[in-house]
Amino acid sequence: MLYPFNGIQYRSDVERQIAIGYTEMNVPFKYEPELWLAGMNRPVFPDFLLYIPELETCKIHEHYGLMNFAKYVRDAKLKSCTYIDAGLHIDQDVFFTYNTEDQPFDLRYVPAKLNGVIYGDLISSNEWINNSSL
Repeated sequence: MLYPFNGIQYRSDVERQIAIGYTEMNVPFKYEPELWLAGMNRPVFPDFLLYIPELETCKIHEHYGLMNFAKYVRDAKLKSCTYIDAGLHIDQDVFFTYNTEDQPFDLRYVPAKLNGVIYGDLISSNEWINNSSL
């Protein structure tokens, strides 16, 4: 089943909700773009590739929505390892959200995760440290 929003067909209602959230927050994104990572011999297709203009960089958001199924969990683990193997940092370059039958997705979690990723980038950069009043 596909879930349309803004001319794009999303593979889950939660992904559609996330897209609506990013649109409302004015966060530019692409849904499931082909992405070639350093050292990889085939592309990955992250759920969301976000552009953060303040940092002049992109962040990857993966949403894992079927965490009650063992095969899906194995595939999610493999995809996460692909990002690490390419030299990306979890919760800095790539962040994850998920839901299960027992733990439904809450859209309020997305801006909190995104803010953590952005502030983590700022804190780890010398520019932020040099410009702070600490």
